Amino acid sequence: MNPIRNYQEVSPLLLRYFKRGVITNNFLSADDYRAEVKEGRLFYYAKEDFLNLYVKRDGFYQLYFHAFSQDTCFPAVNVPLIAEMAGENTGILEKNGFLKILDRVKLELSLDIPPKKAGQKAQKEDTRDIFQLLCRSFSSETGALPTFAQVEKECEDGFYYKIMSQGELAGILRFGKSGKTAQIKHLCVKEAFRGQKIGKQLVLDFLAENPKATVWTGAANAAALTLYHSLGFTDCELKSTVYRKDVTL
Repeated sequence: MNPIRNYQEVSPLLLRYFKRGVITNNFLSADDYRAEVKEGRLFYYAKEDFLNLYVKRDGFYQLYFHAFSQDTCFPAVNVPLIAEMAGENTGILEKNGFLKILDRVKLELSLDIPPKKAGQKAQKEDTRDIFQLLCRSFSSETGALPTFAQVEKECEDGFYYKIMSQGELAGILRFGKSGKTAQIKHLCVKEAFRGQKIGKQLVLDFLAENPKATVWTGAANAAALTLYHSLGFTDCELKSTVYRKDVTL
């Protein structure tokens, strides 16, 4: 694998794959690339008919790829690979020894009259507490967790809602924006404060400023699905699957 040391290296690698018929699971944004390059975690491996991008995580690599054919092979690695495919399943990952570990579904909502009161935004000084809560609440492999540096920057940019209780952080909602649509990325409540409708209030706080929204959540996560459906979110008939491939060396 080859390291990508600056953002300007990304476009030449990707350019030849921006065409119809290419199989890909790459949904990284320009900001995602910049963040990973800055932290020295973005690598690539390329042959004539495919490009693999690897993001180094704690104990595994997150794999994003572009391929001209389903016959593409992925090189042997010395740590597990995690990859997520959205939309129609082509079978390309199963053919290469990846095993399914999680299914997600996409929900959407568009409100004509949003809730009236927006919630409290997290600040830079909340970074450590938010990062710790995210790490306790989500799997490192399937949770698509941000780094500490990413959390700090996102707090500065206003991408977290928070609820405090008894002087401590009780729950947070992390989101991102694409045009007029906002996406809920993470919603979690500290265990001691669960059952108090904090998750619901965080979503309402978020919707007050983001009435057009989407969220991906576990297909088997009954609690999350019940919450989102109760607030008017509906299924968009789009699914994704998270795969894992163990060490092959």
